[in-house]
Amino acid sequence: QELSRLPITSLLSESTGRESGNINVQGEEQKPMDVVANDIFIGALKDHVAAMASEEEDSMIGGAHPLAAKYEIAFDPLDGSSNLDVSVPTGSIFGIAPHTPTDPFTSPGRKLVAAGYSVYSSSVEFVISLAHREYSIVSGFTLDPSLIVSDNGMDGAECFVLSRPNMKCPPKGSFYSLNEGREPDWPEGL
Repeated sequence: QELSRLPITSLLSESTGRESGNINVQGEEQKPMDVVANDIFIGALKDHVAAMASEEEDSMIGGAHPLAAKYEIAFDPLDGSSNLDVSVPTGSIFGIAPHTPTDPFTSPGRKLVAAGYSVYSSSVEFVISLAHREYSIVSGFTLDPSLIVSDNGMDGAECFVLSRPNMKCPPKGSFYSLNEGREPDWPEGL
């Protein structure tokens, strides 16, 4: 919720389009909002995971209780931040896997226990896929700022409402999309 307000408040800041002078692990110039979003993610997660890997960091970040925590999380805290100065939607992306203390962040994707994304635009959407044995469940939630939680120490926290339960791709559709930027990596004949 805190992160969902950043794109809006960044538009009011004179630092929106500025570069931070730092380069992230993808070779991209960091925006100040990348750094702020990264700090929010780390602050929110450090007590709950054994390790974190962020697009904004050069190395792994240890959790506060690495021996007690079961999971590691990889994330891009503010994907699309280069679009902030033109009001294009941004988002966050993450994947959670069982922690492998001797070789963190080397598990194959099928070992993920959860993965998801948030989109920050005219509405705030959160989609999560939870793995359960041989299948996964995908559900979408929408932030409803009119619903306020005022118990359990979360005074003033806005609520996400289940808006798309049990999401599935249709067996056939009228559209397809692909990332043409990855065309050099496509197999021959595609």
